[in-house]
Amino acid sequence: MTQRFQDKNVVITAAGAGFGRAAARGFAAEGAKSICLVERLADRLEAVSAEVEELGARAVPIEADLSDRASTDGALATALEAVERLDVLISNHAAMAWETPFVELTDEAWDTELAVNLTSHIVLAQRAARAMAKTGGGAIVFTASVNAAGAGSGYAPYVVTKAGLVA
Repeated sequence: MTQRFQDKNVVITAAGAGFGRAAARGFAAEGAKSICLVERLADRLEAVSAEVEELGARAVPIEADLSDRASTDGALATALEAVERLDVLISNHAAMAWETPFVELTDEAWDTELAVNLTSHIVLAQRAARAMAKTGGGAIVFTASVNAAGAGSGYAPYVVTKAGLVA
């Protein structure tokens, strides 16, 4: 295996399952120095932290609910305190409400998905970009969904927010 990320410091959101967990394992296997694992569910965070450490990278577990700006800011601040330089942000988290016809969508459901699926990604990216600019740059990656193209009847907030990330 190559060591493309030798000595790089990475932040991954939704790191406890699916793509986030696979990305954490991949960065660790390819030489990352530290991987800040942001996850809402503590049991998932413990498991992926152990896997990252087993692969030779330092795991920095950060339990956070990214549905509000203060928690989002806090998660990135914790990550930045743990590493001397941030090289990569994988902004991967999402919330998806139950399938709901558009005319029955509640303001609360809309606000939650907008906060998690769009606002928190922008907050993380802006703060990460500021930190990266001070140390020579880095890479910021948003994960989206095929739903960004407009698919997903009954999932208006999810579709809109994923389209926003793509844009």
